[in-house]
Amino acid sequence: MKRSQLIALLVLIVAAIALVVLWPKPKLSDEDRIRHQVIQMADAVRRKDTAEIMSHISERFRGSGQVATRDDLKRLLAAQLVTGRWTRVFIKSMDPQVTSPDQATFTGKFIFTDAPTDRPEEIPSKGRIEAYELEGTLEKEADGEWRFVTGRYRTIPPGELF
Repeated sequence: MKRSQLIALLVLIVAAIALVVLWPKPKLSDEDRIRHQVIQMADAVRRKDTAEIMSHISERFRGSGQVATRDDLKRLLAAQLVTGRWTRVFIKSMDPQVTSPDQATFTGKFIFTDAPTDRPEEIPSKGRIEAYELEGTLEKEADGEWRFVTGRYRTIPPGELF
């Protein structure tokens, strides 16, 4: 292969890579943005990153029971993550529904565990399991990000997960 052909081939390869990298990505729907956000929050549990989780919770957050405020939620998360009671979260289902341009509802079922595994089927032999149904409302805030403004949870029997 001649030098000029080799240079032309390299230019073509670079142009193809640039086209793939720079091509506009499809815009995510608001429901998909919320799903992605919840996945990020679940992954933050593994990293014990309370700040990442709380970045998706509005300053105006109101909950129920022992988790009535944003600060209550932050304390609960810190206690569960620091003690190692929760080291993994598995999302069994989630259903975000955008109800207006700046409001949405969310329902999901989750497994919280201390098992050192990334495979839910191994949890019973390697650790504790806690199952919860979480419900909340989100609002699109001034910065364009969806954040939870209300939330509540209930413990569910593991059989309700399947």
